[in-house]
Amino acid sequence: MELLLQLLANGLVQGAMVACLAAGFGIVYRALRVFHVAMGAQFVFSSYAFYTLAGVLGWNPWVAGTAAVVASVAFALALEFAVYRPFARKGCSGGAAMVASLGVLIFTENALALVFGNEVKTIPHPPPGMFALGPVKLTSLQLLQFVVCATLFVVVGGLMGRGRWFKASWALGDEPRLVHALALPMGALRAWTVSLGGVLVAVPALLVSADTGMDPHEGLRWLLVASMASFFGGSGSYWAWGVGALAIGAAQAFAVWRLPAQWSDAVAFTLLLAALALRPGGLFGAPRRPEEMA
Repeated sequence: MELLLQLLANGLVQGAMVACLAAGFGIVYRALRVFHVAMGAQFVFSSYAFYTLAGVLGWNPWVAGTAAVVASVAFALALEFAVYRPFARKGCSGGAAMVASLGVLIFTENALALVFGNEVKTIPHPPPGMFALGPVKLTSLQLLQFVVCATLFVVVGGLMGRGRWFKASWALGDEPRLVHALALPMGALRAWTVSLGGVLVAVPALLVSADTGMDPHEGLRWLLVASMASFFGGSGSYWAWGVGALAIGAAQAFAVWRLPAQWSDAVAFTLLLAALALRPGGLFGAPRRPEEMA
């Protein structure tokens, strides 16, 4: 029983970080209608910005983390203005934009590998403290990961139904006429949306890199996990992404109970395929009518 509780706690920590990443992926996917492959590039770019500032230059970790989040937003804006927006203006398909986004991921990974090498980089820090919650034991870094990511996810979710910019960002992909009704400029709204996604991706990226280190090719794995959580929950509800993230986090944690750790992503992916086979719109997505599937 104690092992099950420990695995559940680990799954909640993992799920909180995946929830932020799923929100960062899902918001851009909904608004721009582009499979946001470059989210993986954002993940590693943020991690290495943090490593450079905190690990190489010796900045205070909190200052370095804040600067790395700003760098992630700048990366997102550069991606929007240099890649996504030109493709949208030319009326290119979402598939063409996705291929360009994949190119950004490949270029970023190889550029970082060229500069920093392929080995795992870690940021020196004192050994984290250990906290016992009954039979469950978590490190101080794990608690920080859960509290920060869960808080960020909940705060953004609460603002989605209230702030004008948040509402318009959510509706941009489905109801673009609402943007005109709210008197918001389309270009600024797109920039706002990718910037918000950049924050949601950067925060868990920094927390993961501070805990287990980083390598240039880590972004693709987290991209797959985030997209799985988004589609598993269903693209029609922000909170469904959180449920999908918690389910995948729990599946990955419990997979370690009986299988080698490298099988955790395979278990999560199998869970996604099984769920989508039963509900193509996701667990909380609206079921599709037969004529829509023809």
